[in-house]
Amino acid sequence: MTASERGLNTRILASYELLNYCKYLFDSDGFYRKSPKSQLLVEVLTFGDFAEVFFKKIMEFYALPGVKRIDLIFDRYDDISIKFLETKLRIQNQIIKNIIISNDSTKIPTDCKAFPTNAHNKLQLVRFLCANAPKYAQVKEDCEMYICGGFDDTTKCFKLQGSSICEVLELQSNHLEADSRMFAHIFHAVRIQSAHIIIISADTDVFVLAV
Repeated sequence: MTASERGLNTRILASYELLNYCKYLFDSDGFYRKSPKSQLLVEVLTFGDFAEVFFKKIMEFYALPGVKRIDLIFDRYDDISIKFLETKLRIQNQIIKNIIISNDSTKIPTDCKAFPTNAHNKLQLVRFLCANAPKYAQVKEDCEMYICGGFDDTTKCFKLQGSSICEVLELQSNHLEADSRMFAHIFHAVRIQSAHIIIISADTDVFVLAV
């Protein structure tokens, strides 16, 4: 009934698995899922290796039926923001080394678990991934990848398609969190392509906003 009132296609909804728990937030044992940020860095030697593995995993979604667009939205880590202050308070009693990712050959730090707890390190990684997206994300001509959050101007969004990259003015945003910024992308995709949207996130904020 709710689906019909919202104008949703009930056949499409019925094609998804029905469970008594949300598998994106909880595992089959009922435990809350946490983003394994540090685990992403364990099996690679350099940040170039990481970027290659990262974008390879992202590109796999294009193999799914009907997927022609992927939006990759990163959190912003501005020095003057609530998010920055929150992170600073969280690690104020910890000694965490700042890492400079100068190029693809920069080695992954030994202490992978500590790396993503530092806002400076997160910013370095996000900027590195955004700057190198055209190199590692080989997007086909009939597909699109929208990416934002890690460019010199963090409000800007760019579209990768084939060998081209262009700014998307409609998706320029001052939102700090990807949690909320992604909804501008969702509305854009629906308006431009009348698309069915799949949100992949283990974040409860995203879950609440999407309901």
